[in-house]
Amino acid sequence: MIIDTCAKVNLTLEVLARRQDGFHELATVFQAVDLCDRLVFGESDQLELVVHGAPIPADERNLCYQAAQLLARHAGIEPRVRIEVFKRIPIGGGLGGGSGNAAGTLAALNLLWQVGLAENELEGLAAELGSDCAFFVRGGAAVGRGRGERLERLPAPTGWTILIVGPSQPVPTGLVYRALESFRPEAGAATAALEAGLRAGCVPPLGEWLCNDLEVPASKVSRALAAEREVLEEAAAGCYRLSGSGGSWFVLAEDADAAESLRTTLLQAWPGRLVAVTRPVDWGWRQVS
Repeated sequence: MIIDTCAKVNLTLEVLARRQDGFHELATVFQAVDLCDRLVFGESDQLELVVHGAPIPADERNLCYQAAQLLARHAGIEPRVRIEVFKRIPIGGGLGGGSGNAAGTLAALNLLWQVGLAENELEGLAAELGSDCAFFVRGGAAVGRGRGERLERLPAPTGWTILIVGPSQPVPTGLVYRALESFRPEAGAATAALEAGLRAGCVPPLGEWLCNDLEVPASKVSRALAAEREVLEEAAAGCYRLSGSGGSWFVLAEDADAAESLRTTLLQAWPGRLVAVTRPVDWGWRQVS
């Protein structure tokens, strides 16, 4: 079996409070985009994982490996499968590539091993692997609360073009949250505004909802992000945001032509960097063959 697993951006990301379990209470709108990794599943007498295109571990530290083990334990079977991951989504960039790989692994092995779990059961397992993982079981658009794992599906926007700028360097999520000094009293309002707009089919102006409460602390943690923010402010003022805790950025472009023009500009500023024109999708993973 061959599947594609997509990336995501956080159209809103609002931090409401610190929880007793050490995590933070979030309100966020996830949107899946058609920047994808490819996963190939084959026969094996043991659990094997091979990663192409990124220097990441291919053992128990990898979320795909953990996903296969988790589903096998849940089903009471041995995890016998060979998984090859072909990475295109940048690692450590706040685009959810690893989380999407894990969710896709759960969903694909659920079919291959004939486990028979429903989507909501897969989401429950995925949430054990990470806060973003549950979203990718269905993908599309969703509002996330709690750690981001409490999800409500939203109508995916149509006709949007989203420019993704990959990270110049990974940004440690823990350091970003530790650099967050306060919580906005109005946090949650932007997510509610976008959620209502998507449900009604009439999205409000960007200034009413496009926000990321982690952008300022991430820019404090990373001097590179602070400099990149200045470039994006000049090139796409009011239409860009950090995705997740960074260090990828996204820009909501007026149309495909505007996105291509901005892509050319940013590649001149950052040669060799991933700058990809993407579009929203209404899935988190899909079977290719």
